Amino acid sequence: MTRNRDHLLFLRFFLGTLAFSIIYIYLLGNPRVSYDGWQYLSSAKAIMTSTLPENYFWVRQPGYPLFIAVSSLLSNSLWFLFGAQVLSFILAYTFFVYECKKYFTDLSKREFLLLASINFIFIFIFIGGYFIIVTPQAITGAFLLLLTAGILRVWRIFNSVESPERFSGKIFDSLFLYIFFPLMTVSGYCLSTFIGLLPILSLFLLLTLATYSNFKNPDCTTAQLFRGNFKWVSTIILSTLAFLSIFMLWQILFTHALNDIHFNKANLQDPFWGDGISSYLNNLRADPALLQYIPASFLALIMFIPNQGWNGVAVERSMNSHSQNGDIGFGLFSTNYGQCVLSPPEVLTVNNKFISNFLWQDTCAFTGFDLPLFAYLVVFPPWIAFCGVWIWSLFKRKHIVTYIVSIPVLIFLGVYSIFGGGIDRYGSSAYPIITFLSILTIYDFFQRTRLKSI
Repeated sequence: MTRNRDHLLFLRFFLGTLAFSIIYIYLLGNPRVSYDGWQYLSSAKAIMTSTLPENYFWVRQPGYPLFIAVSSLLSNSLWFLFGAQVLSFILAYTFFVYECKKYFTDLSKREFLLLASINFIFIFIFIGGYFIIVTPQAITGAFLLLLTAGILRVWRIFNSVESPERFSGKIFDSLFLYIFFPLMTVSGYCLSTFIGLLPILSLFLLLTLATYSNFKNPDCTTAQLFRGNFKWVSTIILSTLAFLSIFMLWQILFTHALNDIHFNKANLQDPFWGDGISSYLNNLRADPALLQYIPASFLALIMFIPNQGWNGVAVERSMNSHSQNGDIGFGLFSTNYGQCVLSPPEVLTVNNKFISNFLWQDTCAFTGFDLPLFAYLVVFPPWIAFCGVWIWSLFKRKHIVTYIVSIPVLIFLGVYSIFGGGIDRYGSSAYPIITFLSILTIYDFFQRTRLKSI
């Protein structure tokens, strides 16, 4: 009965956040297509029309174009696509909150869900515009939340509550471990190559942390330690095999398209990355001073400094008319966009005639309202404070859950930083996790302070 009541409570939480999201984005949202978005739309239509050699942008992985293509089967409006993005994010956020609650048993469920709701509202006000734009940030954010929820579940069952022996006897938990992470690896690769590696890297760090914890546990025998590590190692191997399988499958498909007489070679060059990681490494060798942009990229990802990133070719000006940093804006602060999605501008590799009449036509804002700049100035200082609390909590070494939840975030932001992807919308996928950890830390601090004063 108690479990059913808990599930009902989380269902009400899901429905409440969904209702808020729909009202918010449809009343205040301004539908947009970014520079990259036109390329995603072209790739999506290429999937639908079996014209991949001519019109697919081969620099991108197929996950988000496939998501758009499936959405287009159900509706020809971008608003349906944005609704699907929001729904995916909310589902993942609900699972994340559900798993987090099991680590915060000192909070009542109503208190905990209230904090989760506050975090959700803050995130939507702050970066809500990224959910109603043709970029994969909402899907990437959902992926990070779902991966973190899975990590929390496995760590809790395997290390915190159950002994390795009891864990090995639970078929459902073993199946979850062996199925969830390989699937996340495949779906992550479909978004980006390094995102596909994120579950594997996270598992490796969890294995290190679990081994260290078990070594410190005097009740853990050598046999238990071996059986426990075998679970982690075998999952890493399965996830690696899943990654290699999807990588090879994509390479086979690419090679097949490359040999097509209609192949458009312009689709092999990214306008910002040039020839890809090879350009990045060549530029590093030619000018080692570019290493200074690694910390700058990290700070730009969390918006501590103006958005300037190095994408392997050159340092972008923050408001360049073709800059990925300047064409998005913050959240719903979209005054630099019209109220309707119009014909695409001149975009590399995109055939305007090909994508005409596909999905984006007649998608307009329902209202002419844009959040004023003053609203951004109100929400930005709390964001800076949340980031500070999150970083402080990592050094405080107080709650193991802080490290567990932060593992995917740190890898995610770290890789983008190393490779110069200092663009705020890239980092925004990690913001819901950072702010929720910070809100819980702040609430815990005030609760402890209040109890001490009594």
